[in-house]
Amino acid sequence: MKDNFLLHYFKVFSDRPFIIEPQKKLILTYKDMEQLTANLADILWSKNVRKGDNVAVFFDNEIEFVISYFAILRLGAVCVPLSTTYEPNKLDSIISKLNPQLILHKSHNELTFPLIHTYEVDYTRLVPQVKHTFMDAHHTPNDPIAIMFTTGTTGDPKGTIIYCGSFIENIQDYGDDLSIDESTRFIQSMPVYHIDGWTYSTLQPFIFGASTILTRTFNAQIAAGFDSLVHDWGGNLFISVPSMLSALLHMSNRYSRKFQGELKYVICGSSKLHYDLMKQFESCFQTRILENYGSTEALLVAYYSPSIPYKKNSVGRVPEKCNVVIGTEGEILIKSPYLFREYFHDPHRTKEAFENGYYKIGDIGYLDDDRYLYLLGRNRDIINKSGIKIDPSEIDEQLLAYNGVIDAATIGVENSYDSQTIISFVKTNIPNLNLSQLQDYIHSKLETHKWPQQIHIVPHIPKNHIGKIMRDELVKIIHQREEVR
Repeated sequence: MKDNFLLHYFKVFSDRPFIIEPQKKLILTYKDMEQLTANLADILWSKNVRKGDNVAVFFDNEIEFVISYFAILRLGAVCVPLSTTYEPNKLDSIISKLNPQLILHKSHNELTFPLIHTYEVDYTRLVPQVKHTFMDAHHTPNDPIAIMFTTGTTGDPKGTIIYCGSFIENIQDYGDDLSIDESTRFIQSMPVYHIDGWTYSTLQPFIFGASTILTRTFNAQIAAGFDSLVHDWGGNLFISVPSMLSALLHMSNRYSRKFQGELKYVICGSSKLHYDLMKQFESCFQTRILENYGSTEALLVAYYSPSIPYKKNSVGRVPEKCNVVIGTEGEILIKSPYLFREYFHDPHRTKEAFENGYYKIGDIGYLDDDRYLYLLGRNRDIINKSGIKIDPSEIDEQLLAYNGVIDAATIGVENSYDSQTIISFVKTNIPNLNLSQLQDYIHSKLETHKWPQQIHIVPHIPKNHIGKIMRDELVKIIHQREEVR
């Protein structure tokens, strides 16, 4: 890794497009980014931002996030993307722990922290300087380049420190396997404060001379205009989660132009991808879905590339550099050069995350003889029915196969018998779905101990911003309905 790798890639890919923001009809080249980030770096330098300082950034998916990230990196400071969806008390807790030198934001994301300076970034006001006052930092493999805070639905967020060497090695290896080059144009709709949103908005395209179409965080409007992102803006590699694929499928009959191979690949991760959804999407959009699996702490643990054959129900093959072992009761343990070292100012949870040098990712699963990894669920999501462990996704798979069910989720709820009751939730696109017939169908497909005791019809399955099911919210629905009875 070159110690001044930013300037190297700015120069090598100078005239290539880097970031495209369709809503503003804006295209910035690598040269444009070099100039804009230098202008902002000058401002940050004048505000006493130095190498190793933490700088929090509070943006939605917008060009200012990308400019801010590279400006911070050029100074050798550490960028900390913060979720714009955080509740005030959670945000206060993070800022208090982080004690950043500065917080960058847009005018519509105003923040008030009396003891911490803030600065509003607007790319149109970044005036070039005759002479820059800052010096580009040299990066070593041991330099932190980001702190990514989890956005889980329970507990205090954990700040995963991302180090330059391990991160660059990971995205270089993955990019090589995907054959990313200057012709690659990512469609990036993930929130930029999520590990995938940050990666594909910044360094993954950057080190390959590729470009990224940065849209607003995925919503119905993005789904409605998806054909334009491909046909008009040249997007050919979509970064997704399963809920996005489902939304695009429902929207597909409204597109005026058909897809005939323009979308080369779709990268999909973060939550369970059901086989039927994958096949329907691939057929409709004439593309191939490349599933992957990992976490903020471990980065990529298993994945598909164009050259890796598909195996049903596997999340991908474990790369040679990554050592995965299956521990007690199927727990997945990981050791690799990509692995994180520590949580920010949290030695207790750092220690808890490891077992004999292996990271405990929190899922259970198994490996086959070809190093393909199969998931059986999250440790905390597995249903324990009288000592029998049940993967809820197996039940969801059958519910989704039933005509009229368009989304499903199953949970285990503690009962008075030191066991769990299986309860399922379904979203339907037909009126008056017959639950009795649905139950009969499930009984014909699953073993008796996997039958849901209750099935609830709900307007939607509660999910977070990256499509993960919010199981605590489903428990609340049960309690609310019990109170009404």
